[in-house]
Amino acid sequence: MHGWRQSLVLGPIFFLLYVDDVTLAYLGAVRYKLFADDLKIYSNVDSSCASLNVQTALCELEHWCQTWQLQVNLYKTSVVHLGTKNPHVSYSFNNRTIVCDESVRDLSIIVDSGLTFDVHINNVVSRAYARTAMLFRGFSTQNITLLRRAYIMYVCPILEYASNVWNPHLLKHINALERVQHHFTKLITVLCNLSYDERLARLELDTLECRRLKADFTPYFKIMHNLTPWPTDRYFNMSIHSRHTRLTECRSDFHISVPFCHTVAYQNDFFQLLYFMLE
Repeated sequence: MHGWRQSLVLGPIFFLLYVDDVTLAYLGAVRYKLFADDLKIYSNVDSSCASLNVQTALCELEHWCQTWQLQVNLYKTSVVHLGTKNPHVSYSFNNRTIVCDESVRDLSIIVDSGLTFDVHINNVVSRAYARTAMLFRGFSTQNITLLRRAYIMYVCPILEYASNVWNPHLLKHINALERVQHHFTKLITVLCNLSYDERLARLELDTLECRRLKADFTPYFKIMHNLTPWPTDRYFNMSIHSRHTRLTECRSDFHISVPFCHTVAYQNDFFQLLYFMLE
């Protein structure tokens, strides 16, 4: 915010106090997500009335900005219509039409209108290859321990950041990501003549697909055992009559009913995917 130094200790608190009441502007079915100065409003638009609610929320936000003399950067503002049956309605802010995009970057995750994450995964693969090349240019050593640590520290975060959101289900995406690690292990001279599985064993690494699976199961476990602020019944459907899974064999009081998914994107959503992994 203007007038406060970025190094000011109380700066984040002042900022939160300044923007916190922006959430009071939204009414009806329009919801919001606020992370620092990054605000998203969203709604299920299935009628003209629903689209009008979104525009009303934008007008309320415009009024709030005028009251607090805060400018919104429209060059960084866009509308994304999720789903194939979502009507492409135009929305305006400050008498200017908001640009409609096929994808948008949200906290470093590129979300596309079809929720395929194709653009994001391609971007991740490209950045990971570039970081791997930089790693071998910066280190002249072929010490396995050192290269393994450098890979885990500088390359893996790119390949695994927020993988719960975009964990791929298409074979082309899974293979594209795995080839990055395959390429890294192949560049190590003393391992280049070994098979991929043997190279992973020498480096004590799991496949990237296995690491993403572990990353998914960790929050699943925490949610199931009430170790998070997210209530279990909000994300999982519990039922007395359900299919037998490996989880229910271990705990008879866990009965998860498998939901019916209309789309592939919904079927492979983070919370829906658990049902199919446990079968």
